[in-house]
Amino acid sequence: RDRRGDLWVGTSLGVARLGRSGPPRTWNRANGLGGDNVRWIGETADGAIWVSTRPGSLARIDAATGQVRTVGAQDGLACGTLVRGSVDRLGRLWMATTCGIFRNDAPAENDRFVRIAQPPEFERGAWSVTEDTRGRVWVTTPTGLWRLQDGRWREFRKADGLLNDNPYIVAVGPDGALWIRHRFDA
Repeated sequence: RDRRGDLWVGTSLGVARLGRSGPPRTWNRANGLGGDNVRWIGETADGAIWVSTRPGSLARIDAATGQVRTVGAQDGLACGTLVRGSVDRLGRLWMATTCGIFRNDAPAENDRFVRIAQPPEFERGAWSVTEDTRGRVWVTTPTGLWRLQDGRWREFRKADGLLNDNPYIVAVGPDGALWIRHRFDA
């Protein structure tokens, strides 16, 4: 749900808004999204809804007007495929892409993304990104689970306690626990 209480639902046919601020509405490729298969939905401090779709595209929906603005290479997102995103406690918008992690430090003010300093392994892609309750950033890649803490990256693999070396989606539960969906044989 967004800050106004509306429920946003991502599907393979677009994103739908259901709720208090008006009749149900759907956005898809026909009315501004870069694709129909929704991979991630997030809200920034200005109330904008950000949607990552497949094929790779990021769009900003103005929740009040319904207007859509797509964000891409011209805005610093150098990869063709954006996978998932996260909005951290400072209001920054992080995007996991097929060529690493990008961040917009002021998404309410501009659409400019920069590639953050990251391990070379991220060039093979990042699948998901999230921030935990302690302000640490977690990223899943084809090589393992990574944590950014105090400006330093650390990788976690099966030898560190993961089910396998193929973590796919990382999320933080209400109690602060890290939840990981693995790929393949987990």
